[in-house]
Amino acid sequence: MQEAPTHQSRDGNPGIRRLFDLAVLQPSEQRRRFLHESCGGDESLELNVLALLKAVDKDQPLEIEVEDHRIGTVIQSQGGGWELQEWLGKGGSGNVYRAAWTDGTNITEPRHAAIKILNKRASTPERVLGFHHEVEMIRRINHPGVVKVLDASFDHPGSKDLEIWIALELVHNAFWITEVMFDPCDQIPFWSNPTNEPSRTPMGLLLSACDIMGEIHKSGIVHRDLKPGNLLVDKFGEVHVIDFGIAKLTGFIHEATTNIGLRGKDEMAMGTPAYMAPEQVDASLGPISPRTDVHALGVIAYRMLSGRPPFEVGDNLLAAAQAIRHVPPADLRIFVPEIPDSVVAVIERSLEKLPERRPADAASFAAEMRRAIEMRDVVPPRRKMLLGRVAVAIFLGVIVFWSWIASSRPSINPLAIIVPDDLSTIQAAIDAVANGGVIRVRPGTYKETIDFGPGKNRHFVLTSTKGASVTTIDGSDKERSVVFVGNGFDDRTRIQGFTVIGGNTGNRSPDGFLVGGGIYLRLNSASVVDCRFIENRATFGGNMYAKNYSGSIHNCIFSGGRANAEGGNAFLFRGGSIISESRFYGGFTTGDGGGVKVASGCHSLVSCTITKNTSDRGGGIFYLEFDGEPSELKVIDSLVSANTAFDGGGILTRPSGEGPTIHRTRIRGNTPNEIVGPVSKRSLHADGYCRRDLDADGFVGAFELHLLMQHWGDADSLLEADFDGDGRIDVRDLAILLAQWGPCSK
Repeated sequence: MQEAPTHQSRDGNPGIRRLFDLAVLQPSEQRRRFLHESCGGDESLELNVLALLKAVDKDQPLEIEVEDHRIGTVIQSQGGGWELQEWLGKGGSGNVYRAAWTDGTNITEPRHAAIKILNKRASTPERVLGFHHEVEMIRRINHPGVVKVLDASFDHPGSKDLEIWIALELVHNAFWITEVMFDPCDQIPFWSNPTNEPSRTPMGLLLSACDIMGEIHKSGIVHRDLKPGNLLVDKFGEVHVIDFGIAKLTGFIHEATTNIGLRGKDEMAMGTPAYMAPEQVDASLGPISPRTDVHALGVIAYRMLSGRPPFEVGDNLLAAAQAIRHVPPADLRIFVPEIPDSVVAVIERSLEKLPERRPADAASFAAEMRRAIEMRDVVPPRRKMLLGRVAVAIFLGVIVFWSWIASSRPSINPLAIIVPDDLSTIQAAIDAVANGGVIRVRPGTYKETIDFGPGKNRHFVLTSTKGASVTTIDGSDKERSVVFVGNGFDDRTRIQGFTVIGGNTGNRSPDGFLVGGGIYLRLNSASVVDCRFIENRATFGGNMYAKNYSGSIHNCIFSGGRANAEGGNAFLFRGGSIISESRFYGGFTTGDGGGVKVASGCHSLVSCTITKNTSDRGGGIFYLEFDGEPSELKVIDSLVSANTAFDGGGILTRPSGEGPTIHRTRIRGNTPNEIVGPVSKRSLHADGYCRRDLDADGFVGAFELHLLMQHWGDADSLLEADFDGDGRIDVRDLAILLAQWGPCSK
């Protein structure tokens, strides 16, 4: 049995967070016994932890979305450790960080790695085995194009740290193979393969990837999840293959010599749908083999040459399986008329539905492609004759007729676009999407700035497929707002599920374009939902500048914004916005409004948290009437706390008439004072404010529990969870939370 934890809380009890972390790893039928022995007779503590476990079991998963709370910690290894420096992403079983090796001394040339850490709460024996399996797979391959395992927890079996992790070679400044930009001045056909400079064209990069995969196949390994995100290109144009998490050892060197299957029934449909081979969704077609990876390389080749997938595959695996199994690829020459027929023939062969009709492995695929490039138009593509001559003639006649009809109509833009599957950049998708369409963006970091352009008579939705924690728009090195939404977009236009970073708009006036480091909203009423604006910088409105904006912002985070003049995190100028369930945290400006500056207009902050912002005046909120214009600010069901300024630490108002309306809002802990200036006579500080409803959904439940547990003992980072106001988050706050479990009664 596990040893009882020794860490003590401020109240003398074993640390409830430590108990919870240990108990949640126990089999459900053994948890009560474990807690009874670990709590030392403290019945209240035991019942509280059991309540937490019950809530977690009911509302899984309760994982923090962005695992940045570990930055600066060290993963111990032999002779030193890996210091976590940056959160890079999240997979199905854990998180990935950029890390640097440290041995406690000053190192002039630190070693860097990408650290994959298995989530402790997801560390089932199967997932631990999967991590071990990935290490073994990579170490079987000795090729510079395959990221190496630098270190792993499995290399230190005597370590007291039970954490499972792998330190992998880090590919610096990498791009997906489909995202590499080429010099338009190069007069080299993009399908060609220059002998002396193989990385100067998409085909050159593809063949480099094929050569690496050829060596992997010789090692007896099938990757099974080849896709652009697992083929990285560094700044020197070298390709690197990553992520062998579901790779398989074939047990043979050349597939043609045997017919050993690789997959059991429990391994069906492992991979990424858009790049899966038919045999990955239909076992009757045969075993997984190197030909499976060849199919994925064919999809990648098709996408690199045409900019679109060979057939549409959605995220729903059941629907995708039908397309993968039965839908033939569109003729590549429709999109790339100048491509040689010989090249088309090889790509078509790689996309055959029956595995035996594809090249045997990646090396064979590369050899066929090189011959095709040399032959150009000598070999015609092999196509199946599914129709008789009469049927073909009728079919062609119909095509000609409808082509003539279509030529008299304006071109129709697509209603649905997937980035980067259909178009490689978000901006390209915005420019192409039809009125009323949807752009769905897959996880990744998109290094671009985006401009919605004029919105008159046009609206669309821009949304991520997996949320802001894994989908980032990075505007680094470009002196403009990362996201600009201009005139005319109404509330049917929505931006949802992105993290926006890297904005730095320089020193322009509010009337110039370069304000609002993260997002600039001007003369529109578009909606912004579930987004994060992190550490962007501007002269006015570090993370957001909104001018004559009358839309809604819901469940967004504005953190670490910096404004050289005013509005550290956000600046609202005129307009009439509603901002709900959002957080303004850690903003800074040398002027007015560290969290939010509001200048005229009619704005509402509902169920918002405004904490730890700093400015000259109005640390949390600065509010004024501009040139006597109509102005109203409502702050409802919100928290304004721990903000700092020389004057008006919490809220400072400078209107000529009434101040803001403050209703059911808690204002405390601000320096040097809570409110300076007039407050509306209509302001109400009514009882019944549901302080434990941290997400303002009318219900105290698992989300509140999750936030409280994440900040246990650290009230400074989450003051709104310090329910009893004693400066710390502990068992008393837990008891208050559990006492109000369920619907709020306002």
